[in-house]
Amino acid sequence: MGKSHTRTITFVIVLGMMLLTGLESLGQCDITIPSETNLVDGNDYDFQPGDVICLEGGEKPYLLLRNIDPEGNFNQPVTFRNHNGEVTFDTDHYYGISISNCNNIVLSGNGDDDYTYGIKILRVANGTGLSIGDLSSKVEVRGIEISNTNYAGLISKTDPFCENGQIKGTREDFIQEDIIIHDNYIHHTGTEGMYIGSSKYLQGFDVECNGDTQHVLPHVNSGVQVYDNRVEYTGWDGIQVSSAVDNCDIYGNDIDHDSEEAAYNQMSGMLIGTASVCDCYNNKIIDGKGDGMDILGAGNQKIYNNLIVNAGQRYDGSGNDNKHGIYSAHLYTFDGAYMYYYNNTIINPRTYGISHRNDQLESSRAYNNVVIDPGAYEDEGDEAYIHLSSESIPMDMKNNYFGQNVNTAGFDQPENNNFDLQVNSSLVNAGRSIGGINFDIENRTRPHAGGMDIGAYECHKPGVGIEEYDNNSQVKVFPNPARTKLAIEVYLPRPSDCSLTIFNVMGQTVFSSTMRQKKTKHKWMIPVPQWVSGSYFYQLESLNKQWRGKFFKH
Repeated sequence: MGKSHTRTITFVIVLGMMLLTGLESLGQCDITIPSETNLVDGNDYDFQPGDVICLEGGEKPYLLLRNIDPEGNFNQPVTFRNHNGEVTFDTDHYYGISISNCNNIVLSGNGDDDYTYGIKILRVANGTGLSIGDLSSKVEVRGIEISNTNYAGLISKTDPFCENGQIKGTREDFIQEDIIIHDNYIHHTGTEGMYIGSSKYLQGFDVECNGDTQHVLPHVNSGVQVYDNRVEYTGWDGIQVSSAVDNCDIYGNDIDHDSEEAAYNQMSGMLIGTASVCDCYNNKIIDGKGDGMDILGAGNQKIYNNLIVNAGQRYDGSGNDNKHGIYSAHLYTFDGAYMYYYNNTIINPRTYGISHRNDQLESSRAYNNVVIDPGAYEDEGDEAYIHLSSESIPMDMKNNYFGQNVNTAGFDQPENNNFDLQVNSSLVNAGRSIGGINFDIENRTRPHAGGMDIGAYECHKPGVGIEEYDNNSQVKVFPNPARTKLAIEVYLPRPSDCSLTIFNVMGQTVFSSTMRQKKTKHKWMIPVPQWVSGSYFYQLESLNKQWRGKFFKH
């Protein structure tokens, strides 16, 4: 198993968008890799913890990063980033970039301020854009564009294999930890946009080793974080995550036009596969041919603040033409598990709004969801909004909004896929308060100005309640993810007191402080080593304004 390491990242949050900075922004290069170099083997370099390795701008047929596992402080990854322009790949090879037997590394396309995606995999004729395999673990990928692949855009897993008479990559000897994929752009892929974790959690593999065939189970994943990515025009599922047994969050992703190949059983904007325990929130899934979400995980999951529009409507109807906003079924479910659907906005799904088929759950809830114009309504009436495959399945449904006409719900501009709420919408303040759901799909405060709104959006129109932060205000949160200490800075438009509150995913306050100093800059240094790993949300208040955001604790 690989050594245990992690990484330090710095995020700057301005106007609610993550603008990346970090070690690479300092301009330093501990080692520079020439543009003509295609193999970087850690056995050939003296990489030190915290090194910044600059990939010189230019064209490459492929890049193999191999055997990189820095010793020392596990807050200091080795960062590979572009330098002096873009690094581009256009290849007939079977991968663009391969990360093989590596631990505690960052691959970043944020090395040049002139490029949002400073590493671009433009075409891979015979394989995958970027792979994280061969027992690699603790890998972060950011600022990468991947397109025109024959197979998946990004794959992160190791199938069991035989090496030197020993089977490796099994559930007994390896866990792929802390795979963090964020702020990337993946489009026009032959199969999945992202394929993370093994989909054969139950089935396993037959592996021949030393002349003998053994049946083994694949490794699991722990600490999968997939957020703020754009995924468009995928052949199969947009984002697939399987065997992610704990500490998994999939959020803030924009997925458009998934499942273009209409391959049977490979059709969804987002697929949470066998044994996974992933919360999925603040995602936008629009105009896919498949289900908006397929939830086949182990339960104990919350699916909330998601916008799903036109799921399955572009499908030509061959084969099984049932396509839903959210589809949930049982493959492997924990005893006593739950599934909660909160504050989702589902518009015009081909068949059902939510098709709930998991009969092994102890409890299920559907609160504050919006479902408009499900295709099955003409034949099945109200059951088309939230459909249960059996009357014996427990489902507590409260404060949902069902309708047939998208123009009567009080959305801002539904014709432009803008489902924010007008002030006079009947969804405003009509929801049920839910512990832990204290932000909406745009990371704005909820509840707001009187009560929880129904759907993914919380109405924050001017003049209603406290204002959100303005364009001249700035918040810095670093490092993110944090392990031992977290810094939060806010720059106010004029001197004032300021208060900070931090919540966990259950809505519980874990930190609260008010600085009663008439200053424009306030900074908190917060020790966090004892905090539970996972997502946290902060709220700053001053000058009748609020600043909100999220960070992750390892």
